[in-house]
Amino acid sequence: MKHYLLLLLALAVPVFAQGEWTLASIHDTRYNLFPEIMVPDQAEFSGGFQTKWVGDGDFVGTVKFGINDRVEVGTKLSYETENQWDRQFLMADLGVKVAINAFSSIQSDVILGINNGRGGGVMLTYSQGAAYSKRFSSTYEARLGFLEAVTVGNWAIMELGTYPQFRIADPVALRIGLATATSLRHPVDQFKIDLLPGVTIGLRSYLKLLGECAVGIIGTKEIRLSLHVVSQF
Repeated sequence: MKHYLLLLLALAVPVFAQGEWTLASIHDTRYNLFPEIMVPDQAEFSGGFQTKWVGDGDFVGTVKFGINDRVEVGTKLSYETENQWDRQFLMADLGVKVAINAFSSIQSDVILGINNGRGGGVMLTYSQGAAYSKRFSSTYEARLGFLEAVTVGNWAIMELGTYPQFRIADPVALRIGLATATSLRHPVDQFKIDLLPGVTIGLRSYLKLLGECAVGIIGTKEIRLSLHVVSQF
């Protein structure tokens, strides 16, 4: 029942105007590429590019290691560009995830703004999963972020999301995510909703392609596209 409660909370918050941050940037504040529950006992490397609502785009690379079947550590490096490549920024995300059981986990991310002038940040995540059938499952998240690199002048930002996944065939899975976020300082004026459809295509047993789109429905009318190549060992 926990995942149903998270979804109801996400839909119950009032809907109003926008703030200075974007929901996609909050959603992307994690060392992994998208919401996950299970912690595999393996290594994963990825490289990709994503557009930005403000700026040219980000080159993104991730590395993560499953220490065992309950603990995973990882890092993400984002090379951001703005103003037709005249300005560049480097962001680092250091994270750890601990599986509570087979269907839930907690995650902590520390964000370091290396040369963007916004310092650091912290993001805490609780994830709950549910498998409804062999081909249909869903992930539910509750997240809370602190400090300037995450909140952009606010005290804290909360995000709630649901991410159903449909496995069409063994190599192809579709996700239709819905996320809401708001700041605790201005919960009405800075409320946002994004639609987050995505696809995962298995190319080899150790190689897959991950694509995702973030579309701002309420709040910032953003469109963020991302494409990543992921290798697992």
